[in-house]
Amino acid sequence: SGAGGVAADFDWSHLGDDGNKPANNADYFAGVAKAMAYESLVEFTKLGTSIISGGYIKTNLLNADFIVSNPQGYSWLTGSKPPINADHTADIVGNLAYYNEVSNALLGSTVISGGYLRTDLIKVRKIYVGGGVDEDIHFEDSGVRFYDVGNRSMRFSKSGYAEFTITLVDSNYIRLNSSADLLIVASSSGFRFRTTGTLTLPSVTSAPTGHTGDIVFDDNDEQLKIFTKGAWRHITTDAGW
Repeated sequence: SGAGGVAADFDWSHLGDDGNKPANNADYFAGVAKAMAYESLVEFTKLGTSIISGGYIKTNLLNADFIVSNPQGYSWLTGSKPPINADHTADIVGNLAYYNEVSNALLGSTVISGGYLRTDLIKVRKIYVGGGVDEDIHFEDSGVRFYDVGNRSMRFSKSGYAEFTITLVDSNYIRLNSSADLLIVASSSGFRFRTTGTLTLPSVTSAPTGHTGDIVFDDNDEQLKIFTKGAWRHITTDAGW
C-alpha cells in the first residue's frame, strides 16, 4: 500500500471536525461498540464473548423486548421437540379444568373428545339440559335417570321400575306422583299410599310414644287407635263396609 495506508485512503469527513484524527477518535469507536453489543445495558458482557455467525448468536446475555421461537427450527437443530412453557401450560390447564378450584384434578384426568367431556369435577354457574327421555342426567351407580318431562315436572326413571314425578302445580301445592304404590318411610315405619286409593298405616305391637293427633293400627287387638288428651284411645267400629 501507499505511504498513507488504509487511513489515508478512507474518507473520514463524516466524523465532523475530528475527522482528521481517525485513529484517536475514541468516542466514535465507543459508540460503535455500544450499538453492536448493547454494552450500556450489559456491562459484564464484552463484545469478544458474543459471536454472530452462520445464522447463530452465541452470547452470555440477550436483552430484547420480544423473542420469536420457531419450533421446526428447534427440532431440526436438536432432534427433539421444544420444551413446554410451564407457565403457559398452567394457564391452559386452569382454563380447561378450572385448575385453581380443583386442586386434585390433573390435565390427564380431563378428556374432551367427540362431543364428550370426562373429568373428575365440573364447576359451572348453570347447566342446561334438553327435554325428553334421551336428554337427561344419568346416575351411573344406580342407573336412575332424571329428566324434564315438561309442564313443570321432573321425573326419576329406570327401566323395569316404577317412576316418580315431582310437579310444581301452582303456588299452593306440589304434586308427588308415582306410577305404582308410594311408600314413605321414617326409619323402619312406613305409610303406604296405594293405587287403589287407600292409605296403609304402620302396624305396631306395643304403644309407641304418642303425639296429639297420632293414628296407628294395633296389630295385637286389631284396632285403630288415636292419641288425644295424653293417651291412646280406641276407635270403636262395627263390622261391614
